[in-house]
Amino acid sequence: MTAGPGAFMRSECLKCSLCYMETEMILLPEDITVIKELGYQVQDFTVWSEGYWRLRNVDGYCYFYNLIEGTCKIYQYRPLGCGIYPIVYVKE
Repeated sequence: MTAGPGAFMRSECLKCSLCYMETEMILLPEDITVIKELGYQVQDFTVWSEGYWRLRNVDGYCYFYNLIEGTCKIYQYRPLGCGIYPIVYVKE
């Protein structure tokens, strides 16, 4: 039996804010679709870099980081990569 894509996602945030700083998180097409369905425009939350769509940074933090509350604005719908952070896939 194998684990599904969401099997390793953290159920609650540790509130360390490390995942929000200078993120280079790669977005899957499914991630982009979900976020668009929330009403966000792709050009607002993404950048094209090194052959991938990635989360955009604003003033050094992820586009979805709420500086006042120290939380993610879309936590319930966050991208897969955010859910498994700090595990990071590096293709070599």
